[in-house]
Amino acid sequence: MVPLLNVMPMGVCTVTSSACVPAPIMWYGFEDGIFVGFFNPLLEDSVLPCASGVDQVVHVL
Repeated sequence: MVPLLNVMPMGVCTVTSSACVPAPIMWYGFEDGIFVGFFNPLLEDSVLPCASGVDQVVHVL
C-alpha cells in the first residue's frame, strides 16, 4: 500500500483535523495460508491500521 498512489485521501483525519493522507501499516485479519496470486485474501473483519493513530483506515465490508 502506497499513500496517494493506491490508497487515496478519505476526507478529514480524526487525529490531525486536516486532509486525510492515509499512512497504512499492514493488513491484519486476512486469511493466512491461502494465496490469491502472491497475496492473502481479505476477510469481512480485515482492517488496515494507520500510522497516524487512527484505529482503522480501511475496513472490508
